[in-house]
Amino acid sequence: MNKLGVSLMIGYVLLVALAIGLSIGVYFYLQNYLPSEQPSCEKNTQLGIDGAYCKITGSTAEIGINLTNRGFFTIDRALIKIGDADRIFRTTLQGESDLLASLCGNAEQGLEPAEDFCGVFSFLDYDSLITNYEISAEPLVYIDGSPVLCPEGIAKKTITCN
Repeated sequence: MNKLGVSLMIGYVLLVALAIGLSIGVYFYLQNYLPSEQPSCEKNTQLGIDGAYCKITGSTAEIGINLTNRGFFTIDRALIKIGDADRIFRTTLQGESDLLASLCGNAEQGLEPAEDFCGVFSFLDYDSLITNYEISAEPLVYIDGSPVLCPEGIAKKTITCN
């Protein structure tokens, strides 16, 4: 009679050991499917905003921006965003497929070091109650075919729409 409690405890111990063993096996199995390292930008990948303007035309605003690659590496794209200076969320001015094909300088895609980019964009979400906007440009490079954002190289500037 008194051996019934011991066999019940052995059953629980074996059940817990089996669950721990299975979880360790699943962990090592799934670890093979996760990437071990995320690609990152080089330290000297940086954009600078040389000039920017905002001109109101009807219900939209025309945004012009002049960027310079102030880093040591080629920048493939830039995410140019505009919004209220007090907010984190901002509107992206160009589409996701737009590369840095400049209106000034050469017309090649991508921005070599010390090269300039000039672009004009339409800002459809213009709010007439806000006069000061903050414009930012974040570099994006392609490493092994995948896009990588460079948050250390963001350039920001406050502009006034008139």
